[in-house]
Amino acid sequence: MKAILGIAYFVLGIVQLFAEIDGLHQVLGWPTLLCWIVAVFTAYIPLVGTVAGIWGARAAWGWTWPASLGLFLGIPALMLAAVGIVAAVASMAERRRM
Repeated sequence: MKAILGIAYFVLGIVQLFAEIDGLHQVLGWPTLLCWIVAVFTAYIPLVGTVAGIWGARAAWGWTWPASLGLFLGIPALMLAAVGIVAAVASMAERRRM
């Protein structure tokens, strides 16, 4: 389960990185190399990267609010819920053994 969630988090981060790069390039008109440099440093900062990813998906890719919010907020919420469920089930299984 850890490996699957880790891979999912990494893939989401890559999508967020590209959304931010495209958003910076589209809206601000910065050169691609500068967009890459800025995005690499900000994409994995929790709040900054998420907001930049949502903004980039909306501005550069033409996504709707529900689509961009669903990807960048909904997927992490589902991953967190999955971790909580697995932890709860493991805790209950451990209590039964005692």
